Amino acid sequence: MLDIGAFLLEQTRTNPQVQFIYELESQRVVFVNAAYEWVIGGQANHVNEELPALLQRLHPEDRPYLAECWGRWVQGQLHEEVEFRLQIAGKPDQWLQLTPSYQPAATGPGWIGGVVRDISVAKHYRSHADRFNARKNTILEILSVDLADTLVLSQSLRWDAEDDVTGYIRTRLVEGLSRIENRSQQGARLVQEFTTEEIQTSATIALNLERVELGERLRRTLEDYPRAEALAAHTLDLRLPAYPVYVRIDVNKFLQIITHLLSNALKFTPDGGHLIIELVAVQGVMAHLTVSDNGIGIPLELQPRLFERFTPARRPGLRNEPTLGVGLSLCKMLVELHQGTLTVRSCEGEGSTFLVTLPLLPTP
Repeated sequence: MLDIGAFLLEQTRTNPQVQFIYELESQRVVFVNAAYEWVIGGQANHVNEELPALLQRLHPEDRPYLAECWGRWVQGQLHEEVEFRLQIAGKPDQWLQLTPSYQPAATGPGWIGGVVRDISVAKHYRSHADRFNARKNTILEILSVDLADTLVLSQSLRWDAEDDVTGYIRTRLVEGLSRIENRSQQGARLVQEFTTEEIQTSATIALNLERVELGERLRRTLEDYPRAEALAAHTLDLRLPAYPVYVRIDVNKFLQIITHLLSNALKFTPDGGHLIIELVAVQGVMAHLTVSDNGIGIPLELQPRLFERFTPARRPGLRNEPTLGVGLSLCKMLVELHQGTLTVRSCEGEGSTFLVTLPLLPTP
């Protein structure tokens, strides 16, 4: 007869992921498998002696978050997986993921345990994938705006040619500029349709939430924007706090929101305009992210229906950029899936400010 308990215990001992049990009353690790030695780099038979030094290796920015998780864990209220960093002298931080468990006792404190796996490689890969995905979205939005600029320029040249040039040269020039206009219009619309379809698809897929320092992600995402031709006549000011701002987001989906809001600001801000993206933490509870411009603003009568799907408030951009009227409604939906809010404040002729709020995670 198979001894299931002995079989499971042997599986636990040989598992390549760290498995442990910690007794809350004695405040000691009463079981840890051999994986502790090659995942964490300690000695399993000295785990309790090594525990204080191990806790000191926790990344300083992760400690308040982990303290909050610990408070729920010992009450049996921590159910989600927890990701955190261990510092290693002279090496990149090690990313670990904890799957927690809790076993109550009949009297007194019970036991906590779990599985710890090294996710450094996966985290590194995901970071690069998210970065290049965000860069792709940024470049597409840049391309859309640049195509619109090309369209405006070609239209202007065609009108001049029709007025000032005669004969065969005029005919060929007008024909060529007309083709440029058509290709620019088609290209801008294709980009707009693609980016809208992507964010629309994102809204139907479950969130892949992770704890993220939002300021750093914004800085990396916006690195490509100064290269945009459309920004040559604008200024873009990124204002980040000196302190870290941690939130739980689906990085790819959330950066789609920001890219779309910034693209909208570009569409409705004339040359010489000023765009501002600002991040702050408010009362230690909420992260506030604003995307502001000093463009043409939104007429008051259009604002109540701005976030409707296929909104009647949709307008072509100043350079005749196309709009499908669904982008802002999808942005609002995605923000709300993150337990946040998206609102707008605008005055016609003075500009617009879109405010994204998100729950703030504990920070130092």
